[in-house]
Amino acid sequence: MKSKLPKVLHPVAGRPMILEVLATARPLEPNRCVIVVGHGAEAVQEVIGRDVSFALQLSPLGTGHAVMQARDTLRDSSADTLLVLFGDTPLIQPATLQRALAHHQARGAAVTLLSFLAEDPTGYGRIVRDEAGIVQGIVEHKDASAAQRAIRESNGGIMFFEAPWLWENLDRLTVSPQGEYYLTDMVAMAVSQGRLVEGMIVDEREVMGINNRLQLAEASQILWERRRRHWLLEGVTLVDPNSVWIDAEVTLGADTVIHPNVVLRGRTTVGPNCEIGPHCLLDEATVAEGCRVIQSQIISSSLEAGASVGPFAVVCKGH
Repeated sequence: MKSKLPKVLHPVAGRPMILEVLATARPLEPNRCVIVVGHGAEAVQEVIGRDVSFALQLSPLGTGHAVMQARDTLRDSSADTLLVLFGDTPLIQPATLQRALAHHQARGAAVTLLSFLAEDPTGYGRIVRDEAGIVQGIVEHKDASAAQRAIRESNGGIMFFEAPWLWENLDRLTVSPQGEYYLTDMVAMAVSQGRLVEGMIVDEREVMGINNRLQLAEASQILWERRRRHWLLEGVTLVDPNSVWIDAEVTLGADTVIHPNVVLRGRTTVGPNCEIGPHCLLDEATVAEGCRVIQSQIISSSLEAGASVGPFAVVCKGH
């Protein structure tokens, strides 16, 4: 990211990446949630708050090592399934995770991984299946044969585990030539023990990791498009959808009309039957039913029902 800010704190479509990932996980109603932190740990903890537990990974020794750091906090949990998500993969959707969880539990798998069909799989670990379609392993690109490199199905990173099996076998991971412990090695371990490994193919965009600001911008566009679609289907008119930017915690009432070049930030609430004209900014605003806002800014303030503001007004606390 070429930034002093920890990667997972960079905002994607209006809020830090890590908060987007946590919001995606919450509909699964996890028994316990542990965030493994390393670089910038204090800053990350401050943004997330106290709703979750934290584990510290002092040295970045791989994904398997990261799960080891969370073990003491998670091992006494009554949960029979463990989900591993990544703080820089904010596009996975709750419905996808719920579908994968149900499949994992119904099949009694030791491991269920999310995969995707890459347009260009160069650099990705390939998912190797047998003739029956059962996952047999993950082969890294550099280790793959010519036939394996022709496989498009690639590892998406996100994994579900049968928790008791994982805790029993996690210490069997061995260090790689790169000096890291790879969680993906649990797949081969499960297969060698005769345990079932499942793979669920998902949209490539949902498991896209973010490593630079170009990818960050692409991810933001995807999230904004999802939100626009949601509100259009909820009865809100967006005159030019691509020129309206809506944060995740914004709520909008039916029959409200939003014109081009409007930014809605934070926990802004707009009631039904409102008109938000062109070139408006609403940030932590509460706009009651039937209001009209034209070319103005409403910041941390409220408008009563039927109010009309603008053009060229700034309404904020203290003004």
